[in-house]
Amino acid sequence: MIRRVLSKHNKIVLVILAVCLVLWGVNTAIRVHIAKKKASEPVLIETLLQESYFFSETLTFTEETLFSSGISEIRLVYGKNGGTVYLTPEKKYYVEKEDRRISKTAPVYQKNGGTVYFPEEMSHYRLFYTDYTVSEGIGEGWLSSGSVFSAENQQAVKKSVLFADLGNGVFLNALPITVEGIGSYTVPAHSLLYFYEDNLGIFAFEDGVLNRFYIPTNGESMVKAEGVRISYHKLVQFCRDAVISDEPQVTNNGILLEGTYYYYDLGVRFEIEGPGFLYETKNGWYFENEAHAYLMPKAPLYEIGADTVYLPTAYMMLQINHRLYHCLPATTKVMLSEGVPVISYQNVFQAQPGILLHDGEEHYIVTEESLFRLKDKEILISPMSSFNILDQMEISFYQYDSEEYFTFNTEGKEPELVLSNGDVVYLYQRLIIRKDGTMDLLLNNPSVFPVIQ
Repeated sequence: MIRRVLSKHNKIVLVILAVCLVLWGVNTAIRVHIAKKKASEPVLIETLLQESYFFSETLTFTEETLFSSGISEIRLVYGKNGGTVYLTPEKKYYVEKEDRRISKTAPVYQKNGGTVYFPEEMSHYRLFYTDYTVSEGIGEGWLSSGSVFSAENQQAVKKSVLFADLGNGVFLNALPITVEGIGSYTVPAHSLLYFYEDNLGIFAFEDGVLNRFYIPTNGESMVKAEGVRISYHKLVQFCRDAVISDEPQVTNNGILLEGTYYYYDLGVRFEIEGPGFLYETKNGWYFENEAHAYLMPKAPLYEIGADTVYLPTAYMMLQINHRLYHCLPATTKVMLSEGVPVISYQNVFQAQPGILLHDGEEHYIVTEESLFRLKDKEILISPMSSFNILDQMEISFYQYDSEEYFTFNTEGKEPELVLSNGDVVYLYQRLIIRKDGTMDLLLNNPSVFPVIQ
């Protein structure tokens, strides 16, 4: 009797166990099926808020595929309704429909080309700034009107971007640029560029299509953009040779000078004609025009027909009445405006009354009326005049108002410059003795002082 009851219970337990195994198997099968189904479906990656134009996944950013392939236009993939981007199990990206495959390692045009979006997956680009520095890209972000913004819509860098380097020699200009030389051409912002020696290859954006054209260049060609004026060949050199740096790469830095200029070297007047480019090399500063390249001394470079001097090397600037020193880098422009000296560096203009400029070695520039004394001689010195200490027995100066050049044998005597406030500069010793008895020694390295801002 007991054995039969137990037998019934065992049967019930076995039935329940079998049902549980069936349910577990069904549930597992359902979960596996769902997992397989999910794994085979595309995944929503992002939805862009602005209408977007994407590069096809088949396009690679090289000179061969873009400029040497013979294609005259690149039709971009348009993402309407904000541009919903998906990732397939095969690790392919598409926008809205699976047959609209796109590249996620390429820039995206938005606002009909007015803004460029860099996806998070696009990690290889670099940024070239208008002060001739280069940095890594910021990752996901936007480029608009020369400014770069982070994914959080904060301005990522406080200086203007000139180019985004997309790799393999292909660039995207962040600002409109004008190329002058063989005619004058303007390249719209956010075009794809390739710098050849004798022409500039371009794909310009218009209504979802990039159209190709070329701008011819020669030795006279200049490139102008916001804050940049540079010869085309120097720009090519800069783009090819630039390394990532937070400091201006002065071996490629410089400015375009378009007038006619002169300077004195060892008492001899030299005249040079623009347009030309003032730039630095390892051997020193050069002024280069179509015909010649001139190695510049540290003497000031005067522009004919303008009360303007360009500095071909770094000078220290002493604000006489305030006893403040700054460094004026090479290419700084000093001009007189209604008798007041105005300093211009990187297109920032500052009036600086009562200043004395010195290169740390043999050149001085006065910007106010001063008195030169040597033994029993006294000569009134006009503003913008300059001195050259040849050696401890000879000194020369250029009298700016009369355009005369003088040389004196000092016979070992100390030449003095009496400033308008009564301070005396002993030119040989580079020593200032102030009228209150205090002294300042002019250092021989202008770069130790903060750069004028």
